[in-house]
Amino acid sequence: MAAAFKNAWQCADQAEKELLKTLADKEPTFAEITHCLNEFRQACQNAIFVDFDAAALKNAEPRLWDAHVKINARFRKILARFRESTGNKKKPVERRKLEKHYLEFIKSSQKFYRGYIQHLSSHFGGVPELEQVARKFNFDNLSVDSPINLDPSLRQRILLSCHATLIRLGDLSRYRETEIVTGKPRNWGPAIGYYDLASVIHPASGASHNQLAVIALADGNHLRATYHLYRALSAQEPHPTSKGNLEIELRKILSAWAKRELIPREDAGIPGKALTPWFVYLHAQCYKGLDFTEHDELENEVLSQLAVDLKERSLEGALQKFVLINIAAEDFATTRSNNGESTHNAALFFQRINVKTFFTLLQILLGELERFATEDMESKESSTGSDKVTVVARRVLPALRNYSSWLLANCSSLTDQKQDKDTVLSVQIKEFWKIYANTLSLLASTFDVTALPEVEYLLEEDEEALGFKPLMNEATSRRYHLESTARAKPRTIDPGVERNHPNLEMLYRIREFVIDGLDLVVGNRIPIALIDENERKMFVYKEEGLPSQFYSSPQGQQPAMSATSIQREEITGAPTTEKNAETRSAFGGSQSASVAMSANFNRIAESVERLVESDTYEAPPAVSRLPEFLQSSQGLLPRSSDTNPQHTIPEPRSMQTHIAPPGLGLRPQSYSPFFTGSSIWSSGPGFSSFPEENAQQEPSASYLALRDQFTQRQKDLQDQSSQLPSSWASSIPSSLPNRNYRASYYDFPHQQHATSGGFEYPSSHNYGFIASSNNVPPGFTPFSTPSEHKTSQESAARFGAMENHTPPCGQAG
Repeated sequence: MAAAFKNAWQCADQAEKELLKTLADKEPTFAEITHCLNEFRQACQNAIFVDFDAAALKNAEPRLWDAHVKINARFRKILARFRESTGNKKKPVERRKLEKHYLEFIKSSQKFYRGYIQHLSSHFGGVPELEQVARKFNFDNLSVDSPINLDPSLRQRILLSCHATLIRLGDLSRYRETEIVTGKPRNWGPAIGYYDLASVIHPASGASHNQLAVIALADGNHLRATYHLYRALSAQEPHPTSKGNLEIELRKILSAWAKRELIPREDAGIPGKALTPWFVYLHAQCYKGLDFTEHDELENEVLSQLAVDLKERSLEGALQKFVLINIAAEDFATTRSNNGESTHNAALFFQRINVKTFFTLLQILLGELERFATEDMESKESSTGSDKVTVVARRVLPALRNYSSWLLANCSSLTDQKQDKDTVLSVQIKEFWKIYANTLSLLASTFDVTALPEVEYLLEEDEEALGFKPLMNEATSRRYHLESTARAKPRTIDPGVERNHPNLEMLYRIREFVIDGLDLVVGNRIPIALIDENERKMFVYKEEGLPSQFYSSPQGQQPAMSATSIQREEITGAPTTEKNAETRSAFGGSQSASVAMSANFNRIAESVERLVESDTYEAPPAVSRLPEFLQSSQGLLPRSSDTNPQHTIPEPRSMQTHIAPPGLGLRPQSYSPFFTGSSIWSSGPGFSSFPEENAQQEPSASYLALRDQFTQRQKDLQDQSSQLPSSWASSIPSSLPNRNYRASYYDFPHQQHATSGGFEYPSSHNYGFIASSNNVPPGFTPFSTPSEHKTSQESAARFGAMENHTPPCGQAG
């Protein structure tokens, strides 16, 4: 075999020299180049199949591809001359002839490389991945020789050869669309198909993602480009040029933002269209690791708009890209820091984004689950059926599966943050643990987890995350391998795999999410305990400083986390007894770092509950009595004529942003979080859904006096209930389009909006959950003050680029 390979390689080497000599001529003919290239192709292929390993030592494949790259570069240079010529000096007939020759070169190269994969499949049998690619090309096994028995090492080298060939086929298709197609949309389908096949063959390589990023850059799609570049960097085998390409792309994003070109003009002012530009701009800024003026506000708007979009429509693959970009950005920032690069606070910024995004997705899922909290516990279908998995829950469960794996791999970095108790990030993480525990408890009580189905193949998000290093480790191995045999799970496209109904896949995601949480709790890796309450398992956040015995008995658990101790039978009768029960169920009602911070999080939960419940008011029934929240002393809303601050400030624990009561003339509304300071969608502070009231008050000093005053105020209000005007009804225009109406300041351009009750409602993630750790003053309180208004207005002025850049609902910022 050695002699045969030596002769074959001499032929290949001679053919290469002839080709290079021809290319060195000043003006070689196309026929000469084509002849020399065909000779070199055939000689290289013969040498490879005589001795695959010996040819690899000679770099046969890379040298052959280098010849194709040189010819392609020569064609592109000549074609560029035609495009740059002015005055039609070059005749169009000559240009068409040149394009014809170039197209012939591309087609012949593609034919050769497709045939090479066919020869690999027929010459080396027993490689399922290779046979699968051959079937994609509709190839038959034409070899008359018996297949060669492969050892694992040779098998892997053959797959790598196939992977490299698919990348080259994708490049050839991309060259064709880049150089030939002009004046019409480019068809990237064949190139993307080749790159995707390459990723299937060898998911650990970042090469296919790097090439997909090139296509995204050609289309000007910043989200896809950022996603694929981060994937190329975060692969188990990172692409060598992806870091430089990513930094170039992030600089382009910052430049486009500064020029107000990041959001297309046709998309300006359209709700939801700004989410992706805001997201990539946020990442471009955080990559530098330096805080910037609009940091907190931008994060707030991204998360708020994300929650709105998830409720109102499917984000298709965008949500998965958001999540994987977040995870990859944090991992790469940590890698850069460990390598000695100056990253400033980039890793902390990205960790903050991950915690908040995970928190927001849990809020949405928790609200969807609480819809069914009053169902019959004895119903088997109610415990295990997929009817509880709503449309909105289906949208967030795949992303939560990725974040569950992220938590398995990064829980230690989150628990380390408790060392800095005074930072806002540590408070955010603490509140995250609470809602995570509540979600696990509600999932466990809503579904019989032990009876949920198992799926023995990779789910879509699992396939997409193959080769993604931040989620590929021992802690997440159960996601990619069968527990019974430890073998890798098959893909849905593999032969013999029958896919289950999507409902069963959703139930499996719930099962795995709970099991992941249980693994973390049992391993004592997170500050959450599992306790028994009336023979029911509940997950409880462990407050720092409390003894371990506190979490071993149901009685000791009550003060620390009241929400998770509420059984489903109790929830059935709870809503009419206390208005803020649902709010506490989202966060557990346990003690947080400060009363003000807990109040903020209660309002966050209330906002998301309004989001997930908004469609229940599509056809509101008529109500002839006073609304319930006006009958309750805790939910009392004073009229605008009341100026006593003690009459307008409810107790912090029960502050709520009330939705419109049914039957009071309010059109269906989509979720729209209220915001205290300057907002991307508002030109000043103090806007809310209550346009009649405009008093800015300070909170009362005495809680007991405040409660007594509320009681007296309720009595007075009930005596005058027949004359009580409805601020909801009066705030709605006489005619509204028949659509899901999203309340915002821009829906009422001629009215001055102010808050009810003498304080402003923070947005869903403001202050308590979104605020930067370096701008929280001592003695922070969720109530706004006039000085805070001034600060917010100044922030709005500094943030003018965002407002003017994305005028909401067709209005200028």
